[in-house]
This record gives sequence, C-alpha cells and structure tokens, in this order.
Amino acid sequence: MLFLILANSVLVKATHIRAGEIQATRLNCNTFTYRITLIVFTNTESPSHPGGWFGGGTLKWGEGSVQVPQTFAALVSSSLKIGRAVYTRDVTFSKAGTFTISFEEAHRNVSTLNIPNQSDDINFYVEDQIIVSSQFCDSTPSFLTYPVDEACKGQIFYHNPGATDADGDSLSYSITIPKGNGGVTISGYFDPNNVKFYTGLEYVKSNSAQNGPPTFGINPITGLLTWDAPGQTGGYNIAIKVTQWKKNPADSSWMPFGYSVRDMQITVQDCPNHPPAIANVADVCVLAGDVVSLNIKGSDPDLDNVTMEVFSDITSFSEAPAVIKYVGVLQSQDTAHIKITWTPDCLRVRGQSYQVVIKITDAPANGGVKLSSFKTINIKVMGPPPDITNVQVNPITKKVTLQWKSYVCQNAEAIQVWRRVSERIYAQPKCEVGMQKSLQYSLLKELPGSATSYVDTNLAIGAQYCYRIVARFADVGSKISLDTCLIPRPAEAPVITHVSVFKTNSELGQIRISWTSPFEIDKIQYPPPYEYAVQRGNSFEGGNWTTITSAPISDTTFVDAAIPTFDTAYHYRILLYVPTITAQEVDTSSVASSVKLKSKANPGSIELSWDALVPWSNFLQNYPYHYIYRSETSMDGPFTLIDSV
Repeated sequence: MLFLILANSVLVKATHIRAGEIQATRLNCNTFTYRITLIVFTNTESPSHPGGWFGGGTLKWGEGSVQVPQTFAALVSSSLKIGRAVYTRDVTFSKAGTFTISFEEAHRNVSTLNIPNQSDDINFYVEDQIIVSSQFCDSTPSFLTYPVDEACKGQIFYHNPGATDADGDSLSYSITIPKGNGGVTISGYFDPNNVKFYTGLEYVKSNSAQNGPPTFGINPITGLLTWDAPGQTGGYNIAIKVTQWKKNPADSSWMPFGYSVRDMQITVQDCPNHPPAIANVADVCVLAGDVVSLNIKGSDPDLDNVTMEVFSDITSFSEAPAVIKYVGVLQSQDTAHIKITWTPDCLRVRGQSYQVVIKITDAPANGGVKLSSFKTINIKVMGPPPDITNVQVNPITKKVTLQWKSYVCQNAEAIQVWRRVSERIYAQPKCEVGMQKSLQYSLLKELPGSATSYVDTNLAIGAQYCYRIVARFADVGSKISLDTCLIPRPAEAPVITHVSVFKTNSELGQIRISWTSPFEIDKIQYPPPYEYAVQRGNSFEGGNWTTITSAPISDTTFVDAAIPTFDTAYHYRILLYVPTITAQEVDTSSVASSVKLKSKANPGSIELSWDALVPWSNFLQNYPYHYIYRSETSMDGPFTLIDSV
C-alpha cells in the first residue's frame, strides 16, 4: 500500500509541466562563464512543482550536469492556471566551442492531443545551442510573453513569443517538433492542424473563413504564430525554434550562431468569441537623439473590453527607456489606444531593428476564453551622418585635407573616409545606413571615432575626387555624409584616358593606350609642340618600367602589339617631352592598368569577374552598366551581347 501511494505521488508530480525554455547569459566577455536560467511553466491544478528527487529533471550543459532541486512555481495567471518556476546556475566552460544546454524531466502534462499515446509517459525536454567564442560575446534570446495560451475552436489563433536579443543579433523563427526522452524528437507527433483533429468537420473548409483547409505556421521574421483555425478541443504542444544570426566579419555574410527552443502549450476550447484587432502601424527609422512617437489603436468585433500590452526591451533600458501612456478612446469604434514615446540615444544604434510586440486581449462579458492578437513594429535606430566642415587643397604638395565636426555619438568605434573618382549624385534612402557597394566608393582609411580630419595624398592628374565619411558602430555604419567633390591636381601633364585590350591572345595580343595633351600647362613656360613616350609594367601596378615607344611620338594614342594578353594584365604611364627647351622628360601622367577578365567554371555556369587600377571611374552615373559579350566560336568573335550588370 505504501508503494502504491508513493508511486501515485510520483505520477501526480510528473504530469504538471506545460511549457518551458532556457536562457544562457554570458556574465563576462573576458571569461567563458554563463548564467543558465531554466524557466518552467506548470499546471497550477497540480500540487507538484518542478525538480526534486522523485522524477526530478536534469539540466545539462555539455561539460556537466545537475539534478534540478524542487523549485516552487509562482502563480502568474489564475485564468490560464499557469505557474512559473525559475532555476539558475552559473557555469564556466573550459574552452571555446559549440555546446547544447538541455533540461529533461518526467513527464509532460497529461492528455496532450498531438503527442501520441499517453503524453505524460513522455519526458518534457527543451534545449539551447550556444557557441562559446572569444571573438563574439553572446547570450541567447529571452522571451517576453508566456508560452501557455488559449484558443477558441473555429476562430483564428495568434501568438508571438516576444523574443528579444540583447546582443542585437538577427532572429529567425521556425516551427519544430518537440523532443522527449533523451532529447529525441517525439515519434508520431502531429501538427495541430492535422486532419485527425477535425473529425466531424469538413477539413477543406475548416479555416476561420470556412473557405479553405486549416493552416498552422510562424512568420520567420516577426515570430507571429498563426493557427487558422483550431479544430478539436483540448491541449496541444508545439515547439518554436529561434535562431540567432551574426554577420561574418570576413565577408559580411550572415551565419547562424546558436538557437533556443521554446516548448509551449495551447488549450483549445469551445467558445463563441472572436479575436480583437490592432490597427496597422508602420515601421520606423529614426536617428539617435530624435523622438519616436507611436499611436496604437485596438478594437474588438464583439465590443468586449480589451487590454493592450507592450513587449519590448526598449521599455526596460536603464537610460532613456520608452514611455507608454494610455490615451483612451478617440473614436467611437476604438476600445483602446496607447501611445509609445521613445528618444533613443547613441547607445541604441545597431544593425538590427528593435522589435515592439503589441498584444491585445479581449475580456468577454460572459467570462469565457480570452483571445489575443499581435502586431510587431520595427524601430531602426541609426547613427546621424557626420558633418564635413572644410576641404583644403594644397596644389604644391598635391594634398587634400578633410575636416569635420566632432561626431555627436561618442560611442562610435571609428570614422571611415571614403573616396571615388567622378561625382555620383545620390540621396540616401531614409532607412539606409553605411556606404553601399553599388556607389563604388573606396575606403581610404578607418580612423578613431574621435578623429576630426584626414589628409589624402598621391592624387591622379586631372581627376575629380569625391569624399564622404561614415561613422562606424560595432556592426553598422551611420548615415553617410554629404558629398564634396574637387579636382585637386590640374592637368599639367598628359592625362591617360584609355587602356583598352584590342585583341586577346597568348602571344599576339594588342592594347591601345590613349591620353590627352597637358591642357592646363603654362604654354609660355613650356612652348609646344609636345611629344610623348609610353612606358609599360607587368600586372596591375608596380615598377620595372619598360619604354615601348622607340622614340618620342607626337600622337596621343599608341597600340602596344605582339604581347600576351590572355593571362596577363599591364599598367602604363605617359612621359611628357618639350623638345623646344629640353631633351629630358618634363612630367609624367598617372598610371592606369588594363582590365583583367577572369573566369571560373561552375556546374552549369561560368562566373566572370574583372578588375583594373585606373585614375578614372569605370562606374559613371550616366553609364551605369557593364555589358557582357560572348563568342561561341573563337576569341576573334563574332560576339553576342548576353547580359549587363
């Protein structure tokens, strides 16, 4: 009899877990110490609590484990019968690497419809994957909404986990199959919209509009879970996987960086209620220091009273948090209206937007099941553009000095100086930050964030240079500054204008070089006529010049013939001679290379890339395209236009 009583008490204790999740917070970026927080949501109708010695759970972190002691659950919702138990433990990893943090306890909450057999015979299991790294100081996301919710049969159901990431990582959402004993995916698990849960209903017309089959899924960007619409009444468990993404500093590609899995429960009841709605609110892009003001209105089709809640980390910052104000009814059809006001400071500049999740919940007059709807608003906080105040040109030393105001955000890590040849008129879109690759600016220098000037040297003759500066924060640039353009070095020497491959051949290739006369030279001091010599060097740049004209010529074009152009690039410069005053060269043009085309064979395609080092721009605003021609017979053609980029 005593054995039966103990066994029964263990069973009662083991059927109370409804949902749960794990959060791992890195405590110090200089060590591998994390605070693991286990959050378990229980059925308050059960007298038991998570942990303990009889059927208690085990927390593992890859390098160790602990049996979780009995942890009492505090009541968080009497209407949903939810208790919340929290257990924390600090652990230090011995090395960098990828680790799985998991929690497993017997058993799940009883009578879960979409888990086969007896759900309480299957263990409850959740896990996080973390990447312990010296390069990235990372914590897993946290969830701001409870993972236990209610739905009405035949009515569309919404839920949002309210995930937020303190590191500013990009988050994506997906539905995954819950796991059970030993962290193994539950065999025989059914999605909540499986046809077996719609007995007695016409499945192909079981959505809320009764014009299509039921659907169940999650928005991968906002995290909005939609079930349109539930069928059989009872409890369902699902798992939401939230994946973190970071930018790879090597190539700026996005790479997955761990994940968190939340196991949640949805209870479907038979209730004559309809979900409330939130009016559309546009996403916002704002400069640090400017004010964000959001007016959010909600209503209920059944004219029930509603409650609106805001889930976002912008309301919990220790400095300059967002303020939420209840405004009241503005129009007769409104049942709720709140206003969010926020003035983000420079500390809030980051690459990812801040998500504000709005939840509206009705309160049926008959005291029945409450339904909710969600709206996600993205707020992107941008660094203001730096302000160029002065540009000085020294024509003797051929230098340009840029000066700008001290940058308003002292937490900027660097100031970037960008330059391109020839002006590009560009009005940056409202929500765009950083220097776009398509603008064809080159990064000259990255200076400390406190810098206020930069000197540019080694400027080509006669070229127009345009400068912009950008402040860089940890992973994102600010808005770009206004453009400033000038010609710092007049054309007092020949200006090289063309280096064109006329013929591609392994031995008998041809390159045409063209230039202009020194049109700003002092003709009294240097009386014409002028003559020129052409010099060549191998590859894109370097020394070891070879003069390829047998004697100075008066023409301003020259064909370099009988050279291998198939695998080799060349660079050229023009020497100026003034025979009326001296036999020595007087000045030298800038250096320009030929274009080198490379091809890479891929399955079913050929990847083309090309490069050149020239003192002019190959990316003019009036001529925005490069044209791609292909010959299927020989290098001599004929060539057919196949594309442009």
